[in-house]
Amino acid sequence: MKNTLLTLLLLLAPLAAHAQLSTDDAFEFLPMFHYGQNDEALSVIHRAVIAAQGDRPACTALNEKLLAVLPLPDAETDAKIFACKMLMIIGDDECVPGLAALLLDPALGHAARYALENLPGTAADLALYDALFNAEDDVKVGLINSLAMRRTEIALPMITDLAESAERRDVREAAIAALGRLGEDLGGALNALNKLWAGNDPAWETAVGRALVQAASARADQKNGIVALKSVLKQATQEPLQVAAAEGLLSEDGAAVSRQVLAWMQDGSTMQFQFALDGIRRIGDEEFLHAVEKQYAVLDVDRRCAVLGALAAREVFLSSDVVLTALDSESAAERRAAMAAAAVLRSDQGLVLGKLLDFAETDERSAAVAAMASMPGDMADDLLMGMGPGLNTDPAKLAMLIEVLGARRTAGAFTMLRDAVSAPFPEVADAAIDAMGQIATPEQAEFLVSALLEAPDAARAEKVGAALTTLLRRSPEDLRAKPILDALDYAEQNGGLGTLLRVAGAIGHPDLLPAVTRYAATPGLSQLTAIGALAQWPTAEPLDSLNSVAKESEGDVRLAALRGYLRQLRASDLDDTVKFARYADAMNLTDDTDIQRTIIAGLGELKDKQALDFVEQYLDSPGLKRESRVAAERIRSNFYELTASDRQGDAGKALDGDINTRWTTGRTQAPGMWFQLDMGSSASIGGIVLDASRSPTDTPVRYAVYVFDDPAEKGAPVAEGDGDKPVLDIRFDPKPGRYVRIEQSGTSDSYYWSIHELRVVPR
Repeated sequence: MKNTLLTLLLLLAPLAAHAQLSTDDAFEFLPMFHYGQNDEALSVIHRAVIAAQGDRPACTALNEKLLAVLPLPDAETDAKIFACKMLMIIGDDECVPGLAALLLDPALGHAARYALENLPGTAADLALYDALFNAEDDVKVGLINSLAMRRTEIALPMITDLAESAERRDVREAAIAALGRLGEDLGGALNALNKLWAGNDPAWETAVGRALVQAASARADQKNGIVALKSVLKQATQEPLQVAAAEGLLSEDGAAVSRQVLAWMQDGSTMQFQFALDGIRRIGDEEFLHAVEKQYAVLDVDRRCAVLGALAAREVFLSSDVVLTALDSESAAERRAAMAAAAVLRSDQGLVLGKLLDFAETDERSAAVAAMASMPGDMADDLLMGMGPGLNTDPAKLAMLIEVLGARRTAGAFTMLRDAVSAPFPEVADAAIDAMGQIATPEQAEFLVSALLEAPDAARAEKVGAALTTLLRRSPEDLRAKPILDALDYAEQNGGLGTLLRVAGAIGHPDLLPAVTRYAATPGLSQLTAIGALAQWPTAEPLDSLNSVAKESEGDVRLAALRGYLRQLRASDLDDTVKFARYADAMNLTDDTDIQRTIIAGLGELKDKQALDFVEQYLDSPGLKRESRVAAERIRSNFYELTASDRQGDAGKALDGDINTRWTTGRTQAPGMWFQLDMGSSASIGGIVLDASRSPTDTPVRYAVYVFDDPAEKGAPVAEGDGDKPVLDIRFDPKPGRYVRIEQSGTSDSYYWSIHELRVVPR
């Protein structure tokens, strides 16, 4: 009767989840278990087994109960398999006889073998060995695998016999593979494989070769391992075996395969050539590298490109010959590969640099610049600067060389660059200005300021300004403002003030703010430029300055100041209540529709009830309707409370503005799933948008939408339909309500329900 009641309790467990099974009750049920039943009893036992680890008395008590199930004639097979799995976790030597008794059972042998395979001690070895001695062919393969997995030395003679003479192919193959695993530790297994390999039986070449390579590679630091790998490399007829043997040798003795690498580099298959590339990357012998470079010229172009890449990966070439030859290739791919290789060249750099400069007026100029910029060592810097005087009549090459010096940040090149700024060739002067931004020191900023003030035209002034900005941004904080402050008065009288102000705005140093603010507040040609500089300031420090200018100005000046002020306000870290007051104040300063739209968009980012009231004033205003509706909805959404039937903690991801995040059920769709918004107050709703475009299969199978004020009275759905598109734009007759609820009533065996972004559409 107790068993019957226990079974009933387990079957009804989903309806009585509060009923807690004891371990004793679970073990009483275990013999009756078969898969498809409620598995609560198994979960109880499994938790007990996990908790018992490290507690020997507890393990012993559980082992006794698990072992008691194995010989029961009426116990279900599934129950015995489960018991074996648990014994695999906590079993000991005392469990071996009970498990060994099942090894030859067709239904239970695998489960018992897996358990024994994981038990410590020699008793399990002996049990598996004895079973193999008595086993029929059908179960020998598994036993052989387990003995090999455990590195059981006593089984070596029997496994060797089976590898040599077993009648069934699967048994013989398993024995050969086992010798490969045993051979990693046991010299006797390696010897047995050598004997099999010497037999040269084509029918067994693959199996014996793989096992021999496995064992020999593990022992490649020993003479017998090297000998075995060389034998396979020499005698194997199959490419995978040849390559595997070569890889085993390469890991321990690269010189042993250098000739093979050279042969395969030229004439090998795709697999063999890939190994040859690995050999080029790893073999350090100089004679070998000379041979690679000598053989390079006879390869086809695809292989030459790959060999260049392998040599470049070593970051060493014995000479520049290969690179120079490749740079003259008719193949664009080979020339590009040569440029990448040149980036690591350490010898004969002058020859290669000169060759790379020949690409100054070609489509490959940028790749050549990158190669020259990456070439290692101070010698390359010296060589490049030494080439400068010889290029004074070749503006394309000189401009390229100067670009490289800038990319390399060659500090000693400043004098050369300073002279080049006055070159009669515009491309040279422009390159020198750009490079100065990269290599000049803060103390040399004065030269760039002078170049800016003396620029012959606005375009040159802007270019120098960009270089000056780059220099000052990487200068110490206390050295950034002075060069600009010292030049402002001169620039105001002689030109260049606008560019200097833009540099000041890009630098954004606090010491520059008073001066730029003064120009922004002073009517004149530079006023709008100064306002633009304040607007682009990297921090919100100019906020009050821009506000003052906007209030005290009219026309275009006010509009420019307002635009800058709103940009800075949006980026500031002011409290939302303070931001609202400032946005509202700005609205009173203009009737420009574009700026009003900007203000309303900014209000839409706030979590502030006053902002919502303010925006709603413009819902019917011409030119502002759309922005006001969007902003009002965004503000409301900041106050929404989200709940869901599944994964409540992720509900906010459906309304976080990031299409890459999502709320998801985390399980396949079933009727009764729901997602709900509490908007905090009643509003007229005309639709919702459910966006699952990042998970297009996760739309609701069948949906119903409800809008209501009373959670106890949701009423009839305002919309129903099938989720047949990744983005569901669901519209309905406007209805007022505080809550919006989406219920999912379909079933899917494959897909979750997900919402990446949800949007409520107001009336």
